[in-house]
Amino acid sequence: MKKRYSLLLAAAALLSLTTAPAHASIVPGVSFSTTPNLTKQIGTYGYTFGVGAPLTLAGLSFYDAGGDGLSYSHAVGLWTNGGALLASLTIDSGVTDLLDAGGFRYKLLAAPLTLAKGTYRVAGFNSYAGQDSQVTTSSKPDLLAPGIIYRGFAISGNPVSMAFPSVTDTVNGGMMGGSIEVVPAAAVPEPSTYALFSLGLGGLAFLRRRGRS
Repeated sequence: MKKRYSLLLAAAALLSLTTAPAHASIVPGVSFSTTPNLTKQIGTYGYTFGVGAPLTLAGLSFYDAGGDGLSYSHAVGLWTNGGALLASLTIDSGVTDLLDAGGFRYKLLAAPLTLAKGTYRVAGFNSYAGQDSQVTTSSKPDLLAPGIIYRGFAISGNPVSMAFPSVTDTVNGGMMGGSIEVVPAAAVPEPSTYALFSLGLGGLAFLRRRGRS
């Protein structure tokens, strides 16, 4: 009985090692040091950003003005600067999805995505003007996750569905609704962590075999 209890404790410890940081280590791609200006428009709104070194993308998000829940669900997409869709998610209405430190409700990707050095666009769809607010980038984000370079807003006026935000502007104001959630480099497990996890699993298997003999 004691051996079984020890095995359960060891398994729980290993599970916490690999799963506990999933949300705690995530940070918003962009955020604001002061309350941003808001507006409501139809279309797909977001921004263009650069990555100076490989970056781990954990999820996608949509701005929740006031942090009190979204009125409707919103599709959010991530594209290469040339228009290839890399990932997409739907952020649910209400408060089902978690709220990050920057005021964006987010959902995790099925598996983290590594973004290579380059330029990308992220944006979220608002289906009509009476829906949730977007941030006007006359309030440009001044708090950026490590490795993120903000390059200006990106939009598509397609009123029917989410579309590649082909219109960009690095100078004038615009709007943004969709965003990204990233894992800072320091929070990404090192290969040695995975090796330790494998060693632990091997130890559990050995103890289990001894218990049966």
